[in-house]
Amino acid sequence: MFVITKTKVNLVVIAECSAAEQRVVIDGKLTTSRGPGTALEFALALVEQLYGSEKAKEVAVPMVVHDSIGSFMHA
Repeated sequence: MFVITKTKVNLVVIAECSAAEQRVVIDGKLTTSRGPGTALEFALALVEQLYGSEKAKEVAVPMVVHDSIGSFMHA
């Protein structure tokens, strides 16, 4: 699949991409998720990247989503 994006300066950017089954995907400096239904997992992925997995687990425990920590896809 190819994505064609027109930028503000009218440059056309063509990037090769593929669909992912994971709810949160980390690819280098880009982190993305499927949408509003994955907002908590997305936020925890950002916390994990910025502050480490221990902080992400600490934040996740009260939210009862601790099983997803560390299961994010790194492309």
